[in-house]
Amino acid sequence: MPVFVNVPGCTCDDLSGCPSIYMCDADALTYDEENDTIVYDEEACWDCQTCVKYCEVNMIYYAETNEELEEIKQILGVT
Repeated sequence: MPVFVNVPGCTCDDLSGCPSIYMCDADALTYDEENDTIVYDEEACWDCQTCVKYCEVNMIYYAETNEELEEIKQILGVT
């Protein structure tokens, strides 16, 4: 199942300190220091939605299907 991290919409001051990264036991979320962004590894993801639960600014979305994910992105105005 796909996860979408809306980094452009994130209001966190420091992405490297994102609680969702540290709470993800599957290590599906990592911080890319060079590009100052959060990277999602779909193959590593366990679909537990822990990242969604721990995102303090509600910028991580979980979708049941790729179609649902595209709808979420369209609603957010993100491509």
